Amino acid sequence: QRPFSQPFRERVGAALREAPPSAAQVQAALRRLRRLGVADTPLGEWTLADAEFAAWIREDGNLAV
Repeated sequence: QRPFSQPFRERVGAALREAPPSAAQVQAALRRLRRLGVADTPLGEWTLADAEFAAWIREDGNLAV
């Protein structure tokens, strides 16, 4: 799912046991991750730079990466 979509943001909020983040909060977080070299959009889709980190997140089952 797209990180700015309402369903995705609701899943993030549920995973964090908090209110869903706003689209602006998601955008700010993605920009920080890009600056840190953790995530990028090489093909127009947000991906994690470290495949093992992405696999670890997928194993949790709460968020699709």
